[in-house]
Amino acid sequence: MDTIDPEGVNTVVTLCAEEVCPAFLSLARQVHWSLPDPAKAIGSETERLQRFHQVRDEIARQLDNLEAELRTAEFD
Repeated sequence: MDTIDPEGVNTVVTLCAEEVCPAFLSLARQVHWSLPDPAKAIGSETERLQRFHQVRDEIARQLDNLEAELRTAEFD
């Protein structure tokens, strides 16, 4: 994050659930999606992989919603 110019950032999305999210000090819109860390999943290899897929799919769904929301906000 040290290499990112905060002035060029419009939206920051944090995904932390079990840990403390990093602070991003700027005027950017901040959105938080509390998602479990799939790397901490337990079970068989198949079950752990399924957790990664679930989190991936949820991120994709949330991004679609965010994109639609931002697009709508452009016209307001």
